[in-house]
Amino acid sequence: MRRLALAALIALAAPAAGAEELYAQRGQWTISWFPETMGCRAVRDYGTTRFSIGFDGTQGEPLLKVNLSDPAWEALPEGARKDIAAQFGVREPWELSMTGGAGLTLTAPARAQLAGVFIDEFKAEMVMVWSEGETELGRFTLDGSRVAFDTMSACQQVPR
Repeated sequence: MRRLALAALIALAAPAAGAEELYAQRGQWTISWFPETMGCRAVRDYGTTRFSIGFDGTQGEPLLKVNLSDPAWEALPEGARKDIAAQFGVREPWELSMTGGAGLTLTAPARAQLAGVFIDEFKAEMVMVWSEGETELGRFTLDGSRVAFDTMSACQQVPR
């Protein structure tokens, strides 16, 4: 497994509901600007599970922020860490140390080489599987992920 190395970063809480500014809708992906994190995110709901990927600009350098949440899951205390595997297609799984709070959150420097590989795999594959140990948290289709991510990146470039 590959491990996406994290700097000592504090995962920020998710913004309050309704705080985001809609930028675009691309298929089943909603791209919005979140003023609290000074970043855009692409969000998609899979039943009760919500997946988001985007940027956080509050720490000076841009951060990649990935969140997976489902109200049916047992809540992980804010700041607690959990090892989660994410696999895109049939590629080698990623071993991610995710932080609890509003779902499971990964925050990493957006310009890091491994973050770029993670993003490329997300955009290229048609399915992703998230698991904790032997327990599958979800298998999700990624149709439209390339267009959604590219639109989210364009959203991030809009002067505010």
